[in-house]
Amino acid sequence: MADAFESRIDIFLRMRPIEKNLASYEVDHDDGRVNWVVPRQAAIGIVNHQRERYSFTFNGILDTDCKQDLVFETVARKVVLGALDGFNGTIFAYGQTGSGKTYTITGGTERYVDRGIIPRAISLIYSELANRSDNCFSIHFSYMEIYNETGYDLLNPDHETKSLEDLPKVVLLEDDDTRIHLRNLSAHLAMNEEEALNLLFMGDTNRMISSTPMNMASSRSHCIFTACIEARKTGEDVVRKSKLHLVDLAGSERVSKTGVDGQILREAKYINLSLHFLEQVIIALQEKSQGKSRTHIPYRNSMMTSVLRDSIGGNCRTVMIANVSIAQEQLEETISTCRFAQRVAMVSNQVMLNEEVDPNIVIKRLKQEVKDLKAEVMFLRGEDVDRGPLTDREIAMVKNQVNAYVYDLSPEASFNCGGNMLHIRAAFQAFKELATAGVAAKRCSNLQSSGAHMEMSGGSPLHETIQNLNCQVNLQNFIFILKDILYLQLQQRENEINILVSFIRKREAGITRANAWTQVDSIQLSGRTDSRDSGFTLDGTEDGMIPSNTSSRVASSMDSRDNSSLSSFGSDRRQAFDL
Repeated sequence: MADAFESRIDIFLRMRPIEKNLASYEVDHDDGRVNWVVPRQAAIGIVNHQRERYSFTFNGILDTDCKQDLVFETVARKVVLGALDGFNGTIFAYGQTGSGKTYTITGGTERYVDRGIIPRAISLIYSELANRSDNCFSIHFSYMEIYNETGYDLLNPDHETKSLEDLPKVVLLEDDDTRIHLRNLSAHLAMNEEEALNLLFMGDTNRMISSTPMNMASSRSHCIFTACIEARKTGEDVVRKSKLHLVDLAGSERVSKTGVDGQILREAKYINLSLHFLEQVIIALQEKSQGKSRTHIPYRNSMMTSVLRDSIGGNCRTVMIANVSIAQEQLEETISTCRFAQRVAMVSNQVMLNEEVDPNIVIKRLKQEVKDLKAEVMFLRGEDVDRGPLTDREIAMVKNQVNAYVYDLSPEASFNCGGNMLHIRAAFQAFKELATAGVAAKRCSNLQSSGAHMEMSGGSPLHETIQNLNCQVNLQNFIFILKDILYLQLQQRENEINILVSFIRKREAGITRANAWTQVDSIQLSGRTDSRDSGFTLDGTEDGMIPSNTSSRVASSMDSRDNSSLSSFGSDRRQAFDL
């Protein structure tokens, strides 16, 4: 894993436009500063120490006329592209109820231009995948809802048939390395933008929404939309894994102002409590960044802070959007939201590139190498040469391997037909059948198109004949290329086998000569015994000379053995290359 670097949490202010009863404020876009003006209350009296101006600084201010596309480009683009590069990213919206958080994160439903950060992020991810062809990506999406401090899977299909109490609860699990795992939360693979958007829309349909005095469609739960991105380059064992959290927090509300009761009051209590725990975590991290002796960070106080542990003070690029209302009656809550954003800006995250060696990829590659080496050894040894033809089951297996290789579009696709010529011939036959089937399908298509053209315009079948001839030429070229490849492979194996045969011949010649000398010694010994006084051998040669008939017999034996070996070897090679 790469070295970590420090990164502050970026904060942006977005103002919801209203038509009347506006608060007084000043915006400096160059410095990212906003000044809120609180009118003096005359009822307090002459001695009035009330603060009238509040100034806050942000990384950027998204005014009331800011469109959704500008919001995404300013806030989210850098985080999304970083997630594709292997860095964790989080974007969360915070503010009081009715300030526009859900509109910022998910967007409106009436117009296409009102899309929020999540659908635009999905579109950017899949458009970038098309431009990064040197990498293999897999993206899984999950959508979790935290309602009344209980987690639910918004992508669970049982939402339509079961009540909320009967649905399985998402359970937090923590391992020895303090990493959080979520049980009963599904992750869905999306191959394209359409599938990912369908998951988003299904999750939004299952969210808990209620009508409150502050908002006609108020989100009563925290929702976390997560994209788990896995990327690796072709031919490499290193894999990059990152997570992108897009969080829509439920809005805080003052119960004394709204006057809610019953179930809505209970929901408001849980919402305010979880936001209070979030603020505790932020305050603890702020004190720690200022050098104070703060060792414990209360992440476990709530489910939301536990899930977002890496996003706040961990390994993540985090961006906060502070949504506020510019209404005069909501000015107190607006200033409170800006204060919270200033605390968040003091938190530092340790961002690092999440890459590691995938053991599954290494094991798969090593198994394939072992299989290839075994096949080459079998080919060099000439094993299974004398066996009979392939069985129907073996031919079917070879065809399945060829089909899997042809239709596998991944760059890591490999093909190993076996270690003898029978499997190689079967593989080439399967390739030929596929090519023939493709030519036949193209001919049928050409016949249909040319027939329709003749019915409409009365043309001649010359165009169809030319296309059929082109198909035949392409098929012949394909066969010639396959023959050339096989010929080169056989030539290489021929050279290797010639070296082995030469070595065997030399070894056999040495053994034969040793046997010949042994025979000569025995003959000479017997000659000395029979004619001890003459000084000559039985055939009239001098003592110590090799008999002529013995030498000729040894030479003829060697020549006949070598010639038979070479003739059998040449016949085997000619049969192997005979296609």
